[in-house]
Amino acid sequence: MAGMEIALQRAVYDALTSSGQATLVLDFVDGVYQVGSATRQQAADELAARIVAVYDFVPPVSTSGAEGFPFVTIGEDNLTAWDTDTSTGGDVSFVVHTWSRAKGRTEVKEIQGLIYTILNRATLCTDGYSFVSCDLLTSDCLLDTDGLTVHGTQTFRALFNTAT
Repeated sequence: MAGMEIALQRAVYDALTSSGQATLVLDFVDGVYQVGSATRQQAADELAARIVAVYDFVPPVSTSGAEGFPFVTIGEDNLTAWDTDTSTGGDVSFVVHTWSRAKGRTEVKEIQGLIYTILNRATLCTDGYSFVSCDLLTSDCLLDTDGLTVHGTQTFRALFNTAT
């Protein structure tokens, strides 16, 4: 099962760093997430221009100032088997974190909107697996305990099967 989680992490990273999708996103959950009629590719390009990097860990950061911000991390995941008599699959929830030192929550929410556009209802592609769906479950934005960093989290759910 660990192979499925690694494949999902690679697919999410690929989607966030250079999405090849060009599908209009018309199903916005909330006005906060509306990025006009941006395509996934446009959202991926804008995300790349706005953030320092996408990590799978929280990098060492300055204890003051905004150097190295904003950035995104692909965080925790939880895999539940989604097997049938004829296929092996997974139901994975995973968290995407957004980190900023800009004043207020606007920057984090705008970046979360781009991530939503890229990942929600997206077809994530990776070798060996066939993705069924990827949907946003929850989204939060809060001031971190350091009093400087705004931290956003988005939890997505992805369903997939082994490729046939």
